[in-house]
Amino acid sequence: MFHTFFENTFRRRDFRAADLQRIWEAEARFLENAAAVFFESNWGLQQARAAYGLAGNHYQVAGRGGVLEPPERDEWTAESPYLLSIAMNFEQKGGDILLEAFRELKESHPALRWHIVGGRPTGNWESVDGIVYEGPLDPEDHTHLARYRRLLSQAFLLVHPTREDANPLVPTEAAYFGCPSISVNRFAIPEFVMDGKTGVLLDWPAQPHELAKAVHRLIESPDVYRQMRSAAFELSRADCDWNQIGNRMARVIDSALEHRGKQ
Repeated sequence: MFHTFFENTFRRRDFRAADLQRIWEAEARFLENAAAVFFESNWGLQQARAAYGLAGNHYQVAGRGGVLEPPERDEWTAESPYLLSIAMNFEQKGGDILLEAFRELKESHPALRWHIVGGRPTGNWESVDGIVYEGPLDPEDHTHLARYRRLLSQAFLLVHPTREDANPLVPTEAAYFGCPSISVNRFAIPEFVMDGKTGVLLDWPAQPHELAKAVHRLIESPDVYRQMRSAAFELSRADCDWNQIGNRMARVIDSALEHRGKQ
């Protein structure tokens, strides 16, 4: 929804108020007149209702899956652990928070590594041992895709202490590979990362020391971590399967068409 995207990304004072209102009113009319509207998350649905005053009962939470094809099994080999972050905008997604936490973690876990996929990091990251910048991997490129899947399959944790977001896809795709996530208890993230079961959710905005403690606890608790991997792998298939999502949407669409046909 445009209103949610705008509020999470831009500042109202940088745009004409009349233009924003015109766009929002047009989108609200479109949504209210639709036969069915699907949202990825309940958070997104509630944001739309609050922003536009939506009153219809034709709004549905369909869920969502990832773009990557899930592997058949968890291929993690328990090698030297590394953290993984994926973001085109390093600071918007909390990369600087993770950088500070990573420096703290290196004191007690000197072999720990951190692989960064996406936009180039900011800050003095090149002076910190163990950070590998992978660049913006393109899933349309077979070599890049293979590298991306390998990173997800072998990552100890996906770390996503985002400042601004909505329905981030990366925790879902990481879970396909059995990789738990550490993120924030905000936006739609609690619907995709179950705190203490498939990952860890930190109070927002995330603090570097709290992030470092969460990573440290999982490194020092291998049994807890393995249970978390197993839950992430299994629940990603139960809740984020495109066939099931498509079937749910098809039933709603069929019902709406049948209702329209009787009018």
